Amino acid sequence: YMLYTGNDGGGNRSDSFKTGVIDTIVAEVQSVPGEDRCVLLLGYRDKMETMFRNVNPGLSRRFRIEDAFQFDDFSEPELRAILESKMKQQDVDATDDAMIVAMEVLNRSKIRPHFGNAGEVENLLGSAKDRFQKRQNAKPVAERSFDFLFEPHDFDPDFDRVKHANDNLKVLFGDTVGCTEIIAKLAGYQQIVQGMKARDIDPRGQIPMNFLFKGPPGTGKTTTARKMGQVYYDMGFLSSAEVFECSATDLVGQYVGHTGPKTVAQLEKALGKILFIDEAYRLSEGHFATEAVNELVDQLTKPQYLNKIVVILAGYDKDINKLISTNPGLSSRFPEEIIFQNMSPELCIELLTKKLGQKHIVIPTLDDIRSSTYRSMCDLLKQLAALPSFGNGREVETLAKTMLGFIYRQPVSGGTSTLTLAEEDALRLTKEMLHERQDRSANMPNTSIEILPRAKPATAADPRPPWASAAPPPTAKDENTKEATTEKPSTDPQPPAPTDQTPSSEDDDPPRDAGVSDETWAQLQRDKQTQEAQQRQETADLAAQEKALAEAKALEAERQTALEELAKQQQAKDDAERAELKRRHEEARLAEHRARMEKERVLAELEKVRIRQEREIKAQRKLREMGVCVAGFRWIKQARGYRCAGGSHFVSDQQLGI
Repeated sequence: YMLYTGNDGGGNRSDSFKTGVIDTIVAEVQSVPGEDRCVLLLGYRDKMETMFRNVNPGLSRRFRIEDAFQFDDFSEPELRAILESKMKQQDVDATDDAMIVAMEVLNRSKIRPHFGNAGEVENLLGSAKDRFQKRQNAKPVAERSFDFLFEPHDFDPDFDRVKHANDNLKVLFGDTVGCTEIIAKLAGYQQIVQGMKARDIDPRGQIPMNFLFKGPPGTGKTTTARKMGQVYYDMGFLSSAEVFECSATDLVGQYVGHTGPKTVAQLEKALGKILFIDEAYRLSEGHFATEAVNELVDQLTKPQYLNKIVVILAGYDKDINKLISTNPGLSSRFPEEIIFQNMSPELCIELLTKKLGQKHIVIPTLDDIRSSTYRSMCDLLKQLAALPSFGNGREVETLAKTMLGFIYRQPVSGGTSTLTLAEEDALRLTKEMLHERQDRSANMPNTSIEILPRAKPATAADPRPPWASAAPPPTAKDENTKEATTEKPSTDPQPPAPTDQTPSSEDDDPPRDAGVSDETWAQLQRDKQTQEAQQRQETADLAAQEKALAEAKALEAERQTALEELAKQQQAKDDAERAELKRRHEEARLAEHRARMEKERVLAELEKVRIRQEREIKAQRKLREMGVCVAGFRWIKQARGYRCAGGSHFVSDQQLGI
C-alpha cells in the first residue's frame, strides 16, 4: 500500500517513481496459468483496498482483492495456544491463575492500535521473566526457585485491581468534593462488571463508553475524565489509563476534505484510551464543525472503535444541548450525561481545606461550622460565587495558592510538620481576592451596545414638555398663584407631534406658562441645557462605540484572512518538503537495490568459480587413482577430456563420469 501516496478521497499526490512501479507490475504480470513467477502483495486490508481503488485499474484484474488471503487477529484461544507453545519452547511454566491474568493482559492489549499478535505474546513473556527475576532476587538464596513458574503478579503487578475496585475508587476521588453521585455511578458500573465476569459473561456493551459532561467552568469535568481513565482501565475496557485531551480545533479542518481525516486521526490516537473533547459546543459552529460531528457519529459505531474507546464531550449545559440538536445520531451515541453543578460555599471551604491540608497547612476553626470564621468565609465565598466570572474549583485553587504563598513568605520555624494560617489572615486574603474579582467584573466589556431611548414629544394628553416632570415641586406661593390664574384647558386640536427626535433649538422653545416663578423657570432652563448636553454626549459616545466595533470587526477579518493565507503557505511548504523527502528516499532505495543486485551477481560468480574448482580437484584425484599416465605427469583439461602433460595419454569426460 506504500506504492500509493494519496488518500481514500482520491487526492493522490503524484509520485512518478511509485506510479512507475505499479505500471510495470501491471505490464509484466498477467496472472495467467503457466507463468514462471509468483508475485505477492502484502499489507493492511483497509490500506490495500484504498490503494486498489485509486491506482491503475489493471492492478485489480491481475490481483483480485476479493480472493485475497485474510490474516485476522488471533482469537483468545489461539493466543493462549501460542503462549503455551512459547512457554514450552522456553522451558517455563505458569500457574492456572497466572494464565488467566496473562490472557486478560493480552485482551487489553488487543484494544490498542497495531496489536502485535504473536509478537505481543513474546513481549509479555519477556516482561514476566524480568518481574520473576526481580522477585527471586529479593528472596534469600536458599528460598530461590530453580524452575521458572510464573505467578499472576509476574504478568500483571496489579492483577487483582478488580477485587479492590471500590476501595480504589474512593481513594481515587479522595481529593475531590461534591462527587458523590459520580462515585456512585462508577461504583455501579464496577459491580456490573464484577458480576458478569464472575459468570464468564463479557460485560462489553453493557457499560456506556460515551458521555456528556455538562457544567460551568471549574466544576471538575477534566479532573473527573482523568480519573475515569483509571476506572475504565481497571475494569479492563481500555489498554491504558491515559486521557487524550483535545478541543474542537483539533477536529475541524481548514478546507474541504480536511475535517474527516483530522477527526479520524484524533480517534486513532485515543484508541484504547479516553478521548476528552473540551469546549465541544464549538462543534456546532460552522460547516466544517458540522462535518466533524457527522464523522464522529459515523466512526463511533465502526468495529475498530466500538467499545474500544471512551469519548467525552464537555461544555456548558445549554451549549451541549444545542450541539446534540445538530445531529440526531449524537443523542443515541452519547446516552449518558453527568451534570456538574456550581460549588456551594460549603463545598468550596471543604475543597480549600483539602488543598491546604495536602501542603500541611491548617486554618484553626475553619472546619467548625459553628465558628465565626466558618460563617465569615461562607459569606465571602457566597459573594464570590455570585460574580459572573466565578470559576468554582479553579478559584478555590487560586485562593489556596495565595494562602500558601503568604504563609511561606513569613518566617517559619524549623521542625514543625504543620503550619498554621491565622483566621484573620485567611479572611483578609479572601476579601482581597473578592475585591479583585469584583473590579474585574465591573470592568468587563459589554458585548452588546445599549441604545438609550429618547424623551417622547408632548401630546394633547400631556401638554407639558417632556422635561417638565423633572422640575422641582412648586412652593405654596406658586400653588396659590397657579390656582388663581388657572384657566380652562383649550379644546382646540393640538399640532401633530414632530417626527424628528433631535432636541429643538431655543427659538422653538414653548412659551413660559403663566404663573411659573422666575426661580422655577431658571432652574427649568438649566435642567434643559444639562439634558441636551447629556443627549449630545450619548449620541457622540454611541457613534464612537459603533466606529470602534466596526474597526474591531475589520481587524478580526484581516487577521482571519492572514491566518488562512499562512495555513495555505504552510500546507504548500509541507507538501514540497514531503515530496523532496520521498524523492531522496526513493533514490536511496534504488541505490540500495543496485548494490544488492551487484552483490548477488558477485556471489553467483564466486559460486561458479568454487564449483569449477571443486570439479577440477575431483577430476585430478580420479585421474591419479586411475594410473593411466605411468610417468605421473599433470593432466591438462581439454575440450572433451584430459591429456597428460607428456601428450601420450588421454581420458575423456565420459570415462571420468563428469
